[in-house]
Amino acid sequence: MKKIVLVALCLISTIGAMAQKSKSVFIQKKDGKTIEIPANEVDSIYFGNSARLIQTDAKFSEATYHGNAFGTGVGVYTVMMSDKTFATGELDALPILQIAFATDIAPSASAMDIPAGTYNLSKNSSEKGVAVQRFTYYIDENGVRIAFKRATVNVEKKGTDYAIRLSGYLVGDTVRVEYTFNGAINFNYSPQLPYEPLSSDVTMVPTQGVGVYTTLDNDVAKAGNYTFTLFNTPFNSEGVVDGDGEILNIELLTNLSKPMNLDDLTGEYEIVMPVAGATYKPGHFIGGLYNTDYAVPMGTYLNYIYDFESQETYSEQYGFIASGTIKAKHENGVVNLQANLLTAEGKRITLNYDVPEASFMDNSGSESGAPQKAKKLFFAKKNLKKVSVK
Repeated sequence: MKKIVLVALCLISTIGAMAQKSKSVFIQKKDGKTIEIPANEVDSIYFGNSARLIQTDAKFSEATYHGNAFGTGVGVYTVMMSDKTFATGELDALPILQIAFATDIAPSASAMDIPAGTYNLSKNSSEKGVAVQRFTYYIDENGVRIAFKRATVNVEKKGTDYAIRLSGYLVGDTVRVEYTFNGAINFNYSPQLPYEPLSSDVTMVPTQGVGVYTTLDNDVAKAGNYTFTLFNTPFNSEGVVDGDGEILNIELLTNLSKPMNLDDLTGEYEIVMPVAGATYKPGHFIGGLYNTDYAVPMGTYLNYIYDFESQETYSEQYGFIASGTIKAKHENGVVNLQANLLTAEGKRITLNYDVPEASFMDNSGSESGAPQKAKKLFFAKKNLKKVSVK
């Protein structure tokens, strides 16, 4: 066994060079016999249990573009493939393979496209260039949906045609799946969002703003965290939003200080998206997304409220920031914020605003620093119902 493992490890590191010279791969078995395979025919080498093979050359394919369906700033395509036609319904096309591709947002139906490349199976639906595990599965002839434990999908473009190949194992490691498709794909445009996206560019002109300082000191991040809420909405006597307007939320990460030190804010900030595995450090601002688990917005985003009639009757749009830069400068009693941002759907949000020092609150928990008072900000009752504070 050791000999086989050592040979395989060597092959993994040299397979590229061997393939170029048209050499062969040799595997020596315990009984002394040697297996020879032309190197240019080897796609990958791995160890696993003996498995039943499902091998299909699909003739028919249907794709649906779901837009920013997860609210995380990625475009989602589901592609269904079968060796039977979908013309009379999916049940008649069983068994079916479905692959969920996470890609860039398509701004319109005419821009729908699955980019060429290699897509590895991933649980992270916020990451572009992966096959989303939750929605990539095999449906057998009885209509039973079976998830993949691991899989790799290769996509090639040939004009308007696609060449798609999936190689993977279903949960349990007892069934190996090899699916291929070559041809044109029928795309359906059906964007789905848990919110109404911002429909136009916005030059944000706040009338008021507050900043709250907290600290992050754990395994995820060691930084100061400034949350700005800037708004131009009217308020009633109870301090609740009471009319049309815009609310811009910004989260900046700075050096960690106790008590709050506004000089730490001076600098330029680049985006980091709040997804699994992200690295949070000073000099970042946290990108925006809609948390579908709790039905609340997070990070840096703009909330546009319109057609306001009452606390229970109004419309709203959200622009979740997916790229851009923010600059901050503390001087002369104010913190100047300048922002040039793009939402997940490509709408631009710009800002140039001075936040007075008196509008900051220090919630770092430092005994040596007297917290500065800031005005309280309330949101419409409809939104408060969605928020759960722990």
